[in-house]
Amino acid sequence: MRRTTTESPLRRWPSIPTALLLVLGVAGLAVRFQAAALPIEPTDDSLSLLLALSGTLLVGGVVNHVLTAGRDLPLTVTASTAAAAGRTVESLLVQRELDDRRVYLPATTDRGPRLVVPGGEGDPIAHAEQAFDDQTEAVVVTPTAAEMVTGFREHRTDAAATDATHHVDALCDGLTAVYDLAAGASGTVDGRQATVSVRGCPLGEPRRIDHPVSSFLATGLATALDRPVELTEVRPDGGERAYAFTVELRWPAGEQES
Repeated sequence: MRRTTTESPLRRWPSIPTALLLVLGVAGLAVRFQAAALPIEPTDDSLSLLLALSGTLLVGGVVNHVLTAGRDLPLTVTASTAAAAGRTVESLLVQRELDDRRVYLPATTDRGPRLVVPGGEGDPIAHAEQAFDDQTEAVVVTPTAAEMVTGFREHRTDAAATDATHHVDALCDGLTAVYDLAAGASGTVDGRQATVSVRGCPLGEPRRIDHPVSSFLATGLATALDRPVELTEVRPDGGERAYAFTVELRWPAGEQES
């Protein structure tokens, strides 16, 4: 019987910086414990310093490997999981003969944020807000990015701000600097509409229902403004593997703006 071996996808070879740190650390320890064989006898202070430096290099190498190794694996898992969730929602839309108009509702005291694909004609936001009453044909699910938004807001000191531009800028930073879901993101706000340009996103087809990026933007903005937010359009800007696309959002006036 022919036996085939494959390398585990969880195994990652150390990067060059990691290998260099580990080699220097091991070399320092070797010199420290073989000090008697050196042509010049080192002092106790120099040996202590060498031991501390070697330990620092080894710890730095291990930490660098942990932080950098396997970066592609979480992205693959995220893309696969989000795609499966999106296909599930899409199948529900087909069964109920609904279009893909998407409204993200903020959390309330008794439930978390929700993605609603409402039925009926007219303003989808109005129908989405009635989804728990008489709009029984609506599809209501937990957004892909619900937990991401919760974690993001927990570490923000300005989460209570009311300016939409401020929140859109913060969410763009969250996409790139916190969750690494895109290489770049920038947004503009015009009245009660926001346009966000995303580039370098490796998570697949951006027009998919509840794509992690659009879900994070819409859920985050709905939570920040405490209003429903409609995802009006996702427009691809190129066909490259790392997608670039534009997300457009809108929301109704608040009580003080009515």
